[in-house]
Amino acid sequence: MADQARLPDLDERPAVLSVSDVHRRVRGALERFGALWVEGEVSDVAVRNGHRYLTLIERGGGFRGADCQLRAVCWSSTWARIAAKLARLGLEINPGTVVQLRGKLAAWDRSETVLVAEQVNTDALVGRAALAKRRLLESLAQEGLLRRNAEVPLGPVPLRLGLLAAPGTEGLADFRGVLERSGFGFEVLHVGVAVQGAAAAREIAAAIGRLEGSVELIAIVRGGGSRGDLAAFDDEVLARAICACPVPVWCGVGHTGDRSVADEVAHRSHPTPTACAEALRQMVLDYGDGVERRLRTIHHRAEAAVRDATRALVLAGRALQDGSDKMLERRSGQLAEMARRIELGACRCESDASARVSDRAVLLRAHALHKLDALGRDLAERSRNVGGAAGRRLAAAEGGLSRPRSRLTYDVGMAEVTRQRLGVGQSAERVSSRVVARLEREGSAVAATRKLLNAYDPLRQLERGWTLTTTVEGRVVRSAEQMEAGRTMVTRFADGELMSVVSGKSPGERTGAGSGPARRDGETESD
Repeated sequence: MADQARLPDLDERPAVLSVSDVHRRVRGALERFGALWVEGEVSDVAVRNGHRYLTLIERGGGFRGADCQLRAVCWSSTWARIAAKLARLGLEINPGTVVQLRGKLAAWDRSETVLVAEQVNTDALVGRAALAKRRLLESLAQEGLLRRNAEVPLGPVPLRLGLLAAPGTEGLADFRGVLERSGFGFEVLHVGVAVQGAAAAREIAAAIGRLEGSVELIAIVRGGGSRGDLAAFDDEVLARAICACPVPVWCGVGHTGDRSVADEVAHRSHPTPTACAEALRQMVLDYGDGVERRLRTIHHRAEAAVRDATRALVLAGRALQDGSDKMLERRSGQLAEMARRIELGACRCESDASARVSDRAVLLRAHALHKLDALGRDLAERSRNVGGAAGRRLAAAEGGLSRPRSRLTYDVGMAEVTRQRLGVGQSAERVSSRVVARLEREGSAVAATRKLLNAYDPLRQLERGWTLTTTVEGRVVRSAEQMEAGRTMVTRFADGELMSVVSGKSPGERTGAGSGPARRDGETESD
């Protein structure tokens, strides 16, 4: 505080003073205070004709706890110098700012005491701003909000963007230019907001709330500026809006000094709008390069897998071919052996049948000769009987008849002999024809037996469309009961064979066999 001025004695004062005398004496007394520092909270700021008018208050410092007020004025010439210094330091004097002003007290004619400010204690302002910033960051950290937006997941290719920037600014143009030149399909939803001034923080916070449900990422950008121009990005309202946003928020605010509170709480922070846009472009580019690398890797691995599979397939084909050749060779040997056995069996059957026919023919011949002998003996016996009878008759005739009758008797006996001879000849013819017929029937039976053997020849049956089914070991399959599901069987045709695997069996009816072989026409049991 300036040196205290000595107040005049009461004896020196006139008994009655005019209003102007009072003002002159008050001004004189205030002038004797000289320059002094005054601290207070700015409650109001007004600008008229380039001059700055401020109202400083001290809450609860007046009579009975009332607020004390002091008007302060900073003339335009002085304010230009102060404003330049504030701008260099990134400071502003706004309502709510606690300032220390150095100036002189003055009494105006409207009965008002004012402080004519000539200097601002910027060191105190910087300290208070830094302290407020630090306290805000500590408070957000204690509430768990400081890194909340940084932990929000971001997709690998954010193409739908919300952009918060002042319309017509270089920062907006730089950001859009980078995205347009990238060649990627970015979709930008721009919301114009103020990026400096007292209302900027609330405008940006409100715009974040409007965009958060319709975009993948929100970018807040503006060009460079002084600390005062960037004061909105240290505001608690904006900081809390960024912390509460459910989508990532990127800051691209041009600055070269300390990081703002918005930079600290954002998902990512970049020094300029161009750098923010470049980071987005590089992110999409890196994802595309990664996709191409993965595709190349997949392509190479697929080629290697195809090569390995082809090599394995070739080896498997060779092994299968070798196995098939060996199996065919083994099956061919088995079939050849089977054919040889069938042929030998057929030959044995034919030999046995021929032997049986020959034996039967011999028996028939012997039987025929026996009957012929019997017929011959019978014929001889009859001839002897006829001769004896004729002799006796002749002797009787010779004793009782005359010569003429002898001639007649002789004729009758000769006629009877002739008749008997004719009967013997007819009997011999009947026996001979019967023997011939029997031999013809036996020959037919032999021929039928040969046909039957030919009919049952397995090779003939295969040519007629029948098949022969065996197991892989060569055993003939005569019934479905012999084969189980999963077993392999070989089916032989006239022109080759097939191998098959039993997948299942279906029920069938067995046809009953006849009671015995059918007899040929004319054949009797005794034959």
